[in-house]
Amino acid sequence: LKDVREVGRDLGTTVEVRDIFFNTPARRKFLRSTETELRHITQVVTELALAHPGVAFSLSHGARKLMVLPRRGGLSERMEDIFGKERMAKVLPVSLKERGIEVEGAVGLPELARRSGVPQHILVNGRPISHRNLSHAVYLGYGELLPKEASPFFVLSLRIDPRAVDVNVHPTKREVRFSDERKVFDAVVRAVRAALQTEALAPHLEYPEVHPRAREIKEALEKYISKAQQLPLSLELPRHGEAEEGRPVPLWQAHNKYIFAQVKNGIIIVDQHAAHERVLYEEALRNLSGERPRSQHLLFPAVLTLSPVEMRFLEESAPLLEALGFVIRVLGKDVVAVDAVPAGVGPRWRDGELFSEIVGELAEGGTGAGLKEKLAAVYSCRAAIKAGEPLSPKQMQQLIDQLFATEQPFVCPHGRPTLIRVPLEDLDRQFGRR
Repeated sequence: LKDVREVGRDLGTTVEVRDIFFNTPARRKFLRSTETELRHITQVVTELALAHPGVAFSLSHGARKLMVLPRRGGLSERMEDIFGKERMAKVLPVSLKERGIEVEGAVGLPELARRSGVPQHILVNGRPISHRNLSHAVYLGYGELLPKEASPFFVLSLRIDPRAVDVNVHPTKREVRFSDERKVFDAVVRAVRAALQTEALAPHLEYPEVHPRAREIKEALEKYISKAQQLPLSLELPRHGEAEEGRPVPLWQAHNKYIFAQVKNGIIIVDQHAAHERVLYEEALRNLSGERPRSQHLLFPAVLTLSPVEMRFLEESAPLLEALGFVIRVLGKDVVAVDAVPAGVGPRWRDGELFSEIVGELAEGGTGAGLKEKLAAVYSCRAAIKAGEPLSPKQMQQLIDQLFATEQPFVCPHGRPTLIRVPLEDLDRQFGRR
């Protein structure tokens, strides 16, 4: 600080920072890319805006306005400004007051949950914090409503006696300690459960018929399958789905998840999701490397509202998304229209949900090295046939043919096996024929 003096100005405070590293140039080396630092700044402004809805915020990068948030009367209005009306139409309000603790905000419906890239914010007395236990409390509140390995959307603001909160745990003030953490934890769990306890969200339970020898059969199958998984992945699949005698190869789908197929010397069991992932991944890489993509135009364009971070990612990565087969138009500062999708996505398009998932997950990592591979992996995972999806014999045969036309048919992009092989001699041995 070089000089302090009084000047005339409008109501408010302006803080300008210039040449911040002029006397500590070594610290500049610890900065990451401009994109990464801008993402961190956007995150900070987003958290401050959620913590103070009564304050207007504006964030610019060069000549671009990344965020313009007017003053609002409450948290719900501010969330709509940041996350968009479309997303906020799929959230449930949270409101709880008990034992000196107030919890307000919103939690997303289970359908908003994703593996990554989902906004999650916790505020304590207007201070954005990171707290693993409170985040765990939110997940506990969802219980079995969340899909496996999925992360829910939530924005929770807690009000508690300041004397019961220690904010001097870390220099960044993002970590706090509570004098009675169990009480705060339980309040968050109850607040989330209360918001989610509606008839529409109640889980449906099925009680399977119990066979008197079910345990014995289950143990025998587990022992056998564990041996089968260790077998080498080498096989000959009849060309064009034909067996040696010229008859069609029998195919069978089990639990709408696995495809059983006869091969020359045994059977193979194909994981339909992992197999389709491999097919889509290699197709996406070819398109991203210059091969002309095949697109399917939608009967009605999907109009989507994106967050500022997602919008910035979209603007910078539009050529890659178009190379994948998407046709996109920007309609406003946070609104886009998707006119076409990669061919074959079809029933998994879900009115723009697929596109939102891809952009949301990738926006968290920003642009940079390896983006093509990551885009291909995220797209293939999101667009692939899901476990639980019934397939016709024609679809099953087409999937297996496509799988064995890939360069690496035995593993999905994440490294999981796409199939296991059970040799005929092992089947004969299990049934006492050898």
